[in-house]
Amino acid sequence: MGTTFEGSVRGMKKALSILCLMLLLSAIIRPANANGPSTPDSFEVSDAEELVRTMNSAALDRQKNSNYKRDLDHVEELGVRMFALKLEQDATANSRNLAGVSVTNSTSSVPWGALLVGDIMHIDNKKFFNLYAMHYSHSGIYNGNNTVFESVADGVMILPIPAWQQEQPVALGYTRNRSHSQVIQALNWAKSAYGTDGRTPYNFNFLDKSTDSSLYCSQLVWKVHQHMGVDVDSNHWLYSLYLTTRYGAVGTAFAYLAVAPDEIYLSAEIIYFHAD
Repeated sequence: MGTTFEGSVRGMKKALSILCLMLLLSAIIRPANANGPSTPDSFEVSDAEELVRTMNSAALDRQKNSNYKRDLDHVEELGVRMFALKLEQDATANSRNLAGVSVTNSTSSVPWGALLVGDIMHIDNKKFFNLYAMHYSHSGIYNGNNTVFESVADGVMILPIPAWQQEQPVALGYTRNRSHSQVIQALNWAKSAYGTDGRTPYNFNFLDKSTDSSLYCSQLVWKVHQHMGVDVDSNHWLYSLYLTTRYGAVGTAFAYLAVAPDEIYLSAEIIYFHAD
C-alpha cells in the first residue's frame, strides 16, 4: 500500500463506523428457525461453533493478502505500545499503596497482596484459545480470601486464585471514581443475581453481552460495572483495528458487539496498578 501505517490507522478509525453498517448483512448469528427472526435466545452452542468457523475462515481469506502479515505485525506492535502507555498513564493516577506488598514467589513481580475485594483481574491464557485475544483472554473479579468471582466453562463460580498464579501475564486494577463500598455492593449484587456455583451457565454467544441468562468472563465484569453505572466496554479503536485486520468485517462485528478482556483493559474507567 502507498500510505504509511499511521495513515492507515487514521483511515481505519474513520472506516470502522462505515464497517459497522455491514453488521446488518452479517450471518454470524443464525436464526434457529429459518422462517422466523433471529433472537439472542436462538443462539446455541452450535451457533458459537459456527462463529468460530466463520472467523477462522475469514482469517484464512485475509491471509491470502500479501500485506496481511505486515499489517498484523504493525497492529500488534502498536498494541504493545498502547498497552504499555495505558499502564504508564494509570501509574500517574494510581492511589493503591504497593509498598511492602507480597508477591507470589521470587520469579514473579505480581503484587497479589495488594488485591482488594472487587478488584478487576485479567490473565493472558490465550495459548489455549486465541480467537479474540489481542493480549488478555480471561477476566474475573477478586472475591477476597484468595478467591476469584469469574465465569468459566462450568458457569459463574467462585474459584481459588492459584489457577491465576502460574507465571502467566496478568493485570490487576480497580474501578475509577467509585468508592470501595460501591464496588463491594455491586459485587455482592452480582453474586446474588448470578450465583457462585455454576447456576448461571457460560455464555457461548459472545455477541450477546446484554443477556443475564448466561455470562462469559468479561461480560460478568461488565455487568458488575453496569450495576454501578460504569461502562467498561471501551470499544477501543485499537482493539477494533486488531480484529478488523485479522478478520475483516466479521472482526469489526465482534469488536463492537462483544465485550472482550482487552476492551476492559483499555477502558479509561479502570486504573491498573499492575500489568505485564
